[in-house]
Amino acid sequence: MKSQLVAATYAERKSLYDRVPQIVAEVLPIICLAGPNALVGAKKGLVGWQPGILPPYALANLDQVF
Repeated sequence: MKSQLVAATYAERKSLYDRVPQIVAEVLPIICLAGPNALVGAKKGLVGWQPGILPPYALANLDQVF
């Protein structure tokens, strides 16, 4: 990672970034903790919660929820 940050040329940086998937494949198994969908659940009696307009939608007005 440090090498990627200080690489002098685009070609050198690209080569270092291209190596990342190879390293991940060699070190399997890997668990990805990010996903494209965020599911939000709320208790029936929750008052004041409104989804936000930008992701993450669940974190819009938590200071007003009770």
